[in-house]
Amino acid sequence: DLHSFPTRRSSDLDLIMESAIALQNGREGFDYVILVDAPESVRLERTMKRDNSSKEKILARMKSQKIDLSLVDFIINNEFDFKESADELIHKLMNFGGSKAVFAGSFDPFTNGHLAVLKKACAIFDEVYVGIAPNPNKNRNYPPNRMKDAILETLKNENLKNCEVSIYSGLTVRFCQAVGAMYLVRGLRNDEDFSYEEKMAKINRYLASEIETIYLRADNDIISSSTVRGFFKEGEDVSPLVPQPIKKLMLSYNI
Repeated sequence: DLHSFPTRRSSDLDLIMESAIALQNGREGFDYVILVDAPESVRLERTMKRDNSSKEKILARMKSQKIDLSLVDFIINNEFDFKESADELIHKLMNFGGSKAVFAGSFDPFTNGHLAVLKKACAIFDEVYVGIAPNPNKNRNYPPNRMKDAILETLKNENLKNCEVSIYSGLTVRFCQAVGAMYLVRGLRNDEDFSYEEKMAKINRYLASEIETIYLRADNDIISSSTVRGFFKEGEDVSPLVPQPIKKLMLSYNI
């Protein structure tokens, strides 16, 4: 099942190559190497039945195809129940292809508080998806697509290369599942945040038990999107509170 195999990015294409001599010149070009193996006696018996060949010829061929196990990531024992072994392998692969996390929010606007939490997440996880979630029950001050562009510019300025930014609708755990993320990152500023996030974590666990909520402490507990919007409307300088591309976006709307 190709969809069960991990991908580094949602836009990548997975290709599987099956070959008995694929590793003769090393494993360059392969992200993962899976060896389907069985005891020599079993392989010999199966090949003799399949090819109607002599024992000597088969043993000589097997010797020429000897594989360096240090180049192998996974081994399927094909001696007994292949399906059970394959199911176990797929489970391992889903958890092997690099840790992925989602950092989601309305980000209206994206603040330096958000950025601080995102930097911590990027240092922990291989890939972090910044998910902009338009709230249908609230009117946004800044369009999601414009905020996405400003966040992308911020990531570039901060040299955060293991991030992607997406706009999504629906439940956050479904977005996590769609991008193959097993972790949902939430920033905590105070005990009120913790109380709210704990309730949401229990709901999310009910909806998708495989997704774990991870809390990261905020460095500045006064920075919030609503605080930034309030200061900005009163004409205060929000430069210390938001990344430069976000401030530029806010000034263009002058809300």
